[in-house]
Amino acid sequence: MAGELTTESMDNWLNAYVERYKDSLDELPQFYFGAESSPCQKGQARDGFVGWKPVLREPQDDLNAIEQALETQFAADMHWYYGRYFCPPVKFSSEFGEGELLQCYNQEDFDFLQKNLVGHVLMKRKLKQQETLFIGVLDDGDWMITVKSDDGSVWLEQPGQEPEKQIATSIAELFETIRPRVAPASAPEIDDMPEHQGLFARFKRMARSLFGR
Repeated sequence: MAGELTTESMDNWLNAYVERYKDSLDELPQFYFGAESSPCQKGQARDGFVGWKPVLREPQDDLNAIEQALETQFAADMHWYYGRYFCPPVKFSSEFGEGELLQCYNQEDFDFLQKNLVGHVLMKRKLKQQETLFIGVLDDGDWMITVKSDDGSVWLEQPGQEPEKQIATSIAELFETIRPRVAPASAPEIDDMPEHQGLFARFKRMARSLFGR
């Protein structure tokens, strides 16, 4: 698992994310949880929206189960990236565009994530492409942010295609290059709500392309 200096990049970035919202909007970041709950929720919900702060998971989780099921080895960063916190997706801006990084806001979300990571890897194998795992999406187009399993480098990738452009050597480096982005929270349209809206509410284009949603 990742060392303290590696996870520190994520810790610092998420702390800066919350502070940016407090400085800009005088409130915690908001997320549309609907009827679901999360340990990261703070305060009372209003019309499905509620403030949140990232919560360290105790104990920390990992992707070992699906790694073993797929008989492969993921980049070490992937385990702490998805297993360290409970929090919703987070918005960012960067030199390569604006987008969102995916996170899991409760255990059900994490379980759902693992099923879709398995689906992604199996799709890559079917297409005889380099194995990657998704961690986010850009706002424009169908670009995913993915991590190569062999070396942990971070890339821009379109569904069904090989990774196209490297944007960081690791997830830790990615957090050093992107900036928290403040934007009003919005509820997904009913027609766009997938089966489990938490992880994929902001990721629908990629999900439809990969999993037929």
